[in-house]
Amino acid sequence: MKRKMISMLAACLLSAAAIAPAFAEGGAAPSAKPAGVQEVLERLYTHISEDAKAEAPSLKPAAVRLTPEQGKKLLSAMAERAAKEHPDRFEAYVFRGTMYYTNGEKEKCFADLDHAVTLAPENPLAYGSRAEFSARDGRDKEALQDWDKALSLNPTDEVKDKVYMQRGLFHMSRKQYEAAASDFKNDLKYVNPKLRFGVQIFTGDCYAKLGKNGEAEKSYREAVKDNPKNPLCWDMLGHFYNFTMKQHDKAKECYDKALALAPKSDMILREAGVNEMGAKRMDRAVTYFTRAIEANPTHRLSYMLRGTTYGVMGKYEPAAEDYTKYIELTKKPKAEDYILRGSCYSKLGLYDKAIQDYTKASGLEPENYRPYESLGYNYSLKKDYDKAIPWYEKAIALNPKSGEAYNNLGYTWFLKGNKDKALEYLNKAIEVSPAYAESYRSRAEVYESMGEFDKALADMDHFVTLSPKDAKGREFRNRLAEKARHA
Repeated sequence: MKRKMISMLAACLLSAAAIAPAFAEGGAAPSAKPAGVQEVLERLYTHISEDAKAEAPSLKPAAVRLTPEQGKKLLSAMAERAAKEHPDRFEAYVFRGTMYYTNGEKEKCFADLDHAVTLAPENPLAYGSRAEFSARDGRDKEALQDWDKALSLNPTDEVKDKVYMQRGLFHMSRKQYEAAASDFKNDLKYVNPKLRFGVQIFTGDCYAKLGKNGEAEKSYREAVKDNPKNPLCWDMLGHFYNFTMKQHDKAKECYDKALALAPKSDMILREAGVNEMGAKRMDRAVTYFTRAIEANPTHRLSYMLRGTTYGVMGKYEPAAEDYTKYIELTKKPKAEDYILRGSCYSKLGLYDKAIQDYTKASGLEPENYRPYESLGYNYSLKKDYDKAIPWYEKAIALNPKSGEAYNNLGYTWFLKGNKDKALEYLNKAIEVSPAYAESYRSRAEVYESMGEFDKALADMDHFVTLSPKDAKGREFRNRLAEKARHA
């Protein structure tokens, strides 16, 4: 959510392709909307010479039909022409430098930006433009020097807005939150009133990262106060209460207000659902995720979240259905996606389907031990112990500290009737992971089968200590205690 917010505002304020023509107009504030290729082309068309328009009268209608790649080529051609027709205008070199950077020609880009500064050594926009691209290219020192220079040249409020916003986002991207918050607070004096809420939210984000939650809350609240009918402001305040403060009831109030203004926003509905998961109100979470799916049936994350919620609720059939939909909507499913669905199939007793998913997962991430461990487990559940054992061994080879894999391998040998092998691996399980309770229960069963009730009881004492809420474990421990007394 916050990344989307940053992307939106950065696109509004920092897109050089979008604001280059504005330089020619004396530094007008950029649009409050992210500029797509078509919009940029429309703007640029108004800035090319009358001669060029005469030579290409079909240029404007063509702009609407151009692909992004065609648009980039046209922009590059326009930039070259601008530099040739206006060699004394720094804006032309900023424009061409922008296109060079877009095309990966960084040396040419910075040569043009340097020339722009040479042409306009007292113009803050020239320094601000170079600073932007220096920051993008990791030339942090140079970027900071140019922003400082721009501010020293008595710029207009519009330019101050641009510099403080750019530099604030720069510091934020470097996790320099104190410096970022300072820039955003300064920007509040100059920012376009329509975009003020974004700066307030950025300020809140910085304070939240710094652990200054009181100041963060104040910034978010100011955004809401100034924009009570903006659902994004309510959503961001809810985000703060949800993820930072873990105050789920307050978060719910904010999300409900956001949804009253934007009832079909699948993004806000998902956040509201995640908040309900955090509050352990799973039925409500499902309701929000279902509404998100109804609002946008093609957004895969909604299915993932609802599937996860169903899984927590023990409703594995609808969980598997949601994971299936998620996988279908994912261009390149990851191993984890198949692991999640495979787990549902396993819980449903559909072991062959589970095995298919874990096999897919192992193919996608052959160095990930988890699919192999799950393959072993599901073959064990099918009582195909000979197939289970090699998979457990593969998992252990990749993760020799997996107490669970050693436990499962040991218990499989026990089910095959080899108690010596069982104890070998169960002892190893306890050695590598002494806090894994299940290994003590497994070994207790082996000892019980051997008539060594005192050893079995000692293991179950460990188990109960590690898992005091396991009722079946306590029952087993009590039965062993009775057997030990009568032995």
